Amino acid sequence: MTTRLRVVVDQLTAPVPGAVGRYTLDLTRSLIATAPADCEVAGIVSSSPPSDYERIEADLPGLADLYRTSLARRELAAAWQVGLTTSPGGGIIHSPSLFAPLRKHDRAGGNQVVVTVHDTMASTHPESLSTVEGAWRRAMLKRAWKHADAVVVSTHALAGRIGDLHDFGDRIRVISSAARSGLTIPADAERRLEALGLPRAYLVTVGSLEPHRGVGDVLAALGRPGMPELPLAVIGPREWGEQQLANVAEESGLRRGMVQSFDTLSDEDLAVVLGGAVAFIAPRHEEGDPATLIEAFSLGTPVIHSDIPEYLETAAGAGLAVPVGVAGEGYVNRLAAAISTVATDDALAERPRRRPSTPDRPPISPRRTPTAPGGAAARPARSAPRPAAPDAGGVRAWAVRRRRRTGRVRVRDAARSCRALHEDAGDAPGAREQRCRGDAHECA
Repeated sequence: MTTRLRVVVDQLTAPVPGAVGRYTLDLTRSLIATAPADCEVAGIVSSSPPSDYERIEADLPGLADLYRTSLARRELAAAWQVGLTTSPGGGIIHSPSLFAPLRKHDRAGGNQVVVTVHDTMASTHPESLSTVEGAWRRAMLKRAWKHADAVVVSTHALAGRIGDLHDFGDRIRVISSAARSGLTIPADAERRLEALGLPRAYLVTVGSLEPHRGVGDVLAALGRPGMPELPLAVIGPREWGEQQLANVAEESGLRRGMVQSFDTLSDEDLAVVLGGAVAFIAPRHEEGDPATLIEAFSLGTPVIHSDIPEYLETAAGAGLAVPVGVAGEGYVNRLAAAISTVATDDALAERPRRRPSTPDRPPISPRRTPTAPGGAAARPARSAPRPAAPDAGGVRAWAVRRRRRTGRVRVRDAARSCRALHEDAGDAPGAREQRCRGDAHECA
């Protein structure tokens, strides 16, 4: 008997698929590629134009079937919000988001519904979303609490916030995200940088001018007297409300032309921009996306990040962590110290001038780190002890290490037990208790 897993791929038909669309595409492709002989993967999509169906089938070769609902995307979202569904019956359904047919079902009969939660912005920062979108997300999270068999999240930090909103018990599964497929530096990297108008040495960050995203703090830090004059590439919108990125940059003390923004970039251009930067800066005050750090690490780019739990958990000591504290002048000063430290480091400063015009690393594999029994990702043993943390003028540094990846991002898998982590790190029995106290967890 063949087992069928149905994946909700509707995000691929959205006007702007965004990060969830990329996640949906890569996840479904990997599920198809790794499905056992007695399993197959099918898709669920809302009623759409035939061209959308053709594109999905072309993007997902090997898809066993594509079930079309009778309702269009907007109407289907409203129907699923109140528990009405036109799903293709029972079985196993996996959604890469909260967009799923969540209702009471027969678990004993083998029916399962699994959803994915990427953030809790609808509760923590409702002003970032439209009123309708925020209400829909909160309602669907509540339905997931009632009816989902499991909820997938990318970090323990996010799992904790979701647990504060609803008691999911043991149904939350922490599965780290990965760099998107296709994030490889092409042979014409130099030409692409010139076409984008970027010099050979620059910084890069991701986000908008929303206060909690921290881009304004980066601009203020770069405008401090004595800071290295490095241009900043911002991957995100040029404006937020009435604020314009160029105007905020000038008000922060930066010369005109020192900041460039890119609303969207192809995977190849994104790899070139991330891979060629002096450093990637992740300044968010809260609710950070760990995938942005992983993609920078995968290209060997030094990372400066705030000390929010998601980033600390994902970086696992591989980046320069800057305490947010009470966001304001103190955070800006600490960011400035961290940027200056990385930019003036001889080894890291030489890196942009040594950037090759052809790829010097293998392509990033879309498949995850090999799994150990029980489904937890096996973490490679360290080849050398971690270096001592540098003192960056009060910045809490957890070691700045330039990691050259070979297709996999070595991040601490959150699902592993402390004991396995100790064994990988080579800790002596007497050192385990101290490490656990520092990491705020206990041995399993």
